[in-house]
Amino acid sequence: MAITKEYARGTIIAVQAKATVSVGDPSLLEYSWFKDGVLQSTVQTGETATILVSAAATYHVVVSHPKADSVRSDDFIVTLRDPQKILRLIYQTGSFANINSSTGDFTSFGVVDWNIAEDQYEFGPGQLDKDGFGTPASGWWRIFAKEQDLSLDITLRGSSGGDNKSSQNSGRGGVGTIRRNFEQSQLYSIRVGDRRSGTNNDLQLNGPNGGRTFSGNGNNGGGQTYLKRGGTLLAVCGGGGGSATNATGGDGGGLNVAGESGQGNSRRGGRVITPGGENGSGYPRNYDTRAMTKCGILNGSLQCTTENSGNDYQNNGGFGDNDGGGGGSGVEGGFGGRSSNEGGCGGSGYASGAVTIVETQLGGNLLGRNGSVRIRLTGFNNYQVQWEHYTGVRKGWVPSFNYENTGNFDAVVVPQNVGFETGEGPESSKHYLVTFAEEYPDTNYVIDFTYYSDLTAAGNLNETNRTVTIFDKRKGSFRVKFVDKDGSPHIREAIFKVTPA
Repeated sequence: MAITKEYARGTIIAVQAKATVSVGDPSLLEYSWFKDGVLQSTVQTGETATILVSAAATYHVVVSHPKADSVRSDDFIVTLRDPQKILRLIYQTGSFANINSSTGDFTSFGVVDWNIAEDQYEFGPGQLDKDGFGTPASGWWRIFAKEQDLSLDITLRGSSGGDNKSSQNSGRGGVGTIRRNFEQSQLYSIRVGDRRSGTNNDLQLNGPNGGRTFSGNGNNGGGQTYLKRGGTLLAVCGGGGGSATNATGGDGGGLNVAGESGQGNSRRGGRVITPGGENGSGYPRNYDTRAMTKCGILNGSLQCTTENSGNDYQNNGGFGDNDGGGGGSGVEGGFGGRSSNEGGCGGSGYASGAVTIVETQLGGNLLGRNGSVRIRLTGFNNYQVQWEHYTGVRKGWVPSFNYENTGNFDAVVVPQNVGFETGEGPESSKHYLVTFAEEYPDTNYVIDFTYYSDLTAAGNLNETNRTVTIFDKRKGSFRVKFVDKDGSPHIREAIFKVTPA
């Protein structure tokens, strides 16, 4: 029986054969590989043999032995397609006990491949993506471009501070978006900020933590969210400081943004600094703070090629005491509060010169939310919208107009020049204004109307040979009208999709 497999063009495929013998020495087995019936290589010997292939063809192997008849394998048929924009996600499903501290390899993990040209994902502790592939216990993910280099926009959100012990608001986690060309097969690591759940150290519990509180009713700080290439730090968004009994926490910093001081706290939020080498050990205590290393620490030295066990001083928020709030962690952690009138300070953010900052801000994450990460292809906004008039748009009527978004992003559709009243826009003809929730990088995007009704919005049968006319096209909006011999009527129903060119 022939086996057919499809691969991306340019992929090198290892095809392995293994044979056994009931009598005789298995090391005398001989393998002869054929491509489309033509012998391809010198004879290989041993219990297994492997051939590396990259061309579409039909392959088989003939196995022989001095004490047995030759055997021909089934055909292995390789077909090729153009490379797709596939991003592979590897996520931890167990605890840190299931990670090899020497190699960073998971012993308990899940794998997801998605075509990022068709969809985006947002994930983090406490958040399920739409396919439900998980909320890893550690908030530790690895990603790589599987079939080709990918230009990606990645939004990092640090965790906000805790919200369970005080009526005051904790600081919000910092937010920023980076852009980078992710090289095919290069492994990147993402760790997503969490908040401590208790009064113990919670060391490596769910992801980077902020500083805890020693005693009283202050809230713990929020954990930073960061990205590494291999084991080298690229980007950080800081966690928010925890609130004190009588004071709010400071916000965490986005990319290259300092953390904010907590209310009433004379000590600082985390500073924007360049991460360095080893600069201490253990958790920061007695309101102390500490900077991250540029790489993880393994056996007392920096390990920059592989993410390992998180030993990079990521949990560096200062501890709070006496009803004060804990500091948020970041490239430098924020100081904790020392009394009920001192909120914890936010951790700082960082971006290396190897990434481009698209946007960044102080705070920005929602109150009470852990960290999260959104990954999408640069320029990707998937707008798919259907609209319908339930009543007409004649003069004196109150139109009923509804639209539904089924893509990843929302777009607002507004009829213009309704009921013979002058609307907005560059011309007075009846048309629709479509405004995007997020702009495209330029106006080179594609608008595809898959359906538009032959009924006017007032319910009258009209021309069926209308022309869809797009005009006033901008990065964040466009206008559309439906032209027939009588002008540009409002129509009863339409469906369109907008995608990057």
